[in-house]
Amino acid sequence: MNDSGSGPDRTSRAGASARREYERRLAARRARVLARHPRIGRLLLAFTGTPAHEDAWRKGAEGEERTATRLNALLHGRGVVLVHDRRMPGSRANIDHLAVGPGGVTVIDTKRIRGKVRVRREGGLFSESRERLMIGGRDRTKLVAGVCRQVAVVSELLGGGVAVIGAMCFVESDGLPLFSTPTLDGVRIAGLRGVARLARRDGPHSPSEVQDIAERLRAGLPEA
Repeated sequence: MNDSGSGPDRTSRAGASARREYERRLAARRARVLARHPRIGRLLLAFTGTPAHEDAWRKGAEGEERTATRLNALLHGRGVVLVHDRRMPGSRANIDHLAVGPGGVTVIDTKRIRGKVRVRREGGLFSESRERLMIGGRDRTKLVAGVCRQVAVVSELLGGGVAVIGAMCFVESDGLPLFSTPTLDGVRIAGLRGVARLARRDGPHSPSEVQDIAERLRAGLPEA
């Protein structure tokens, strides 16, 4: 970690848990195929594509790795500490990235989903107004709830006095506004540059306080 306070987390690697899960599933599939077809198993593996449910873990790991690399570059020298791939207490779920800066903590959930991203507002006037997260024409609003749970866990861990906001970081989607950040249930919807702007927002925390908050997160949220 450099003297300015920004830089990669030295205690964990972005995307590590997703990559381990991908490698576990890959090894298990290979073992099954070789056990069932000892003579032609290697040939079958060479000409059989990777199942989508397995490949999703590889893509997820690559998305988290790419996000970490770009955030390290965008936040270099801006007084922001990045903490990667931490486990949620009592859950198999993980938090992809935490950015700790003068303005508090940004909980960052990386999404590597192709398609146009937009927040669609429905109803109003004579019916209840609702907002939905649409990606590639599909309703993916449920993804926001996961980020809200992460924000709640981090807020409880820090015990108040530190502002905690959530952000979904889309690394391959299009249609995101360049100079504004849509919000759904308090979660910001943005690309890499938009998330970096959130992470380096101004606030009351000194460099030493930023380091202390980051250490509290590392202590309270184990490596995933």
